[in-house]
Amino acid sequence: MDRFRALVEATSDWVWEMDLEGRHTFSNDRLTEYLGYTADELLELDFFELFHPEDRQEVDTRLPALMANKEGWSNWVVRLRHKDGRYRHLNSNAVPKLDPAGNLVGYLGADSDITDSREAQLELERSESRFRQLAEQVNFVPWEADPATFDITYIGPQAELRSGYPLSQWQEPGFWLSQLYNANDGEKVLQELQRDIATRDNFRFEYRMVLPTGETIWLSTLINVVRENGLPILLRGVTIDITEQKRTEQEKDLLVRELDDRVKNTLAVVGAIANQSLASAGSMAEFTDTFGGRIQALERVYTMLFEQSHGSGIDPRTLCEEIFKTFSEAKRVSVGLADTDLRIPQHIVRPVAMALHELMTNARKYGALSRPEGRVTLSWREITPESGGGVLRIEWAEYGGPSVARPQTRGFGTTLIEESLPYELGARVRLDFPASGVICQISIPLRRHAIQPTTPSDRV
Repeated sequence: MDRFRALVEATSDWVWEMDLEGRHTFSNDRLTEYLGYTADELLELDFFELFHPEDRQEVDTRLPALMANKEGWSNWVVRLRHKDGRYRHLNSNAVPKLDPAGNLVGYLGADSDITDSREAQLELERSESRFRQLAEQVNFVPWEADPATFDITYIGPQAELRSGYPLSQWQEPGFWLSQLYNANDGEKVLQELQRDIATRDNFRFEYRMVLPTGETIWLSTLINVVRENGLPILLRGVTIDITEQKRTEQEKDLLVRELDDRVKNTLAVVGAIANQSLASAGSMAEFTDTFGGRIQALERVYTMLFEQSHGSGIDPRTLCEEIFKTFSEAKRVSVGLADTDLRIPQHIVRPVAMALHELMTNARKYGALSRPEGRVTLSWREITPESGGGVLRIEWAEYGGPSVARPQTRGFGTTLIEESLPYELGARVRLDFPASGVICQISIPLRRHAIQPTTPSDRV
């Protein structure tokens, strides 16, 4: 018995005896090391209150079933609250204690403290999880290849995730070489790669690759050439997907070119307006007034196009409000839409806006709006002729003003309406000067100016 007691005290496990009420009638000194309590203190406690709430639910369910079947347990990991309030992980093992009649009277058990190993395991799992997350997010793929054949001899597991090609396919003879040929300039790319391998120890190489889905991506590879006696014996590198970077660069280049074209076009328009305004002006004061008004109208058009660059066209009423906002006579212009959903394609807006500005300017100076009783109707509608394809029909009609006649000389406004609209938009224009007032009918084919979300070249 003394040898048994000495063994119990020498073991690193907490050896205990528990009755059916959950009271620990015996505990060795490991109890204090594990949970901070003495055996006498533990007797005064409700032992089940020491279980972690989540584990207590399992104990309340599982222990009664074990007791009913007079069974013990092994490797039951539970968390018990230490005297200092922290929880310890214990691996519990117990056998049933029976009286001579075979009745269950309690349990004999031995628990080991696995807190440190458990926390180490949890930290390892957390580290592995963080590593997996990082590996999934990192966009580079390490690899090695034969410099003579370009066959991949090793490639990181990210390759399959990033490309869709199985790792085994990456290492098939000729796979990488076929990709270089199929998605790039074939022999030219290969010659550039061979030249760099022969003359440089470290270099960067960009190429395209076609994925199994048919999508083409851009890859950038940093290559290190391993040499022996001056000859390449191994290629090592890391490859990164630069598709988004390439796309951004291409979009930037496109925008720069479009901005250049747009600035040139704008300057050409401004120059034409200046020349025509100067040619038709009777004085510098008149030139300043008319040129300034036209430039302001052009500015408002560009501002409107920019603000609605992602829309599906411009509301004609909005266009009229912007073009006529500096004219006090605008309240005497009645704007009518045959269809309230009608929208003007963005390609059409600038030429049409400038034409309306000229009509408004002339009506205020010489036409119906030069008299208080004068009025203008401006109607918009889309028609579908028998030949098919929509046509935007705009009609400007003046009445109530002085008697008018076709001017003997063509000014800027007449030239813009009768020549620029047909040239830029393929429009048919009819400009009449009956005595009752100017009538201007503009018919613009919509087939070549489909109403759709703008492309970068439409954005101002």
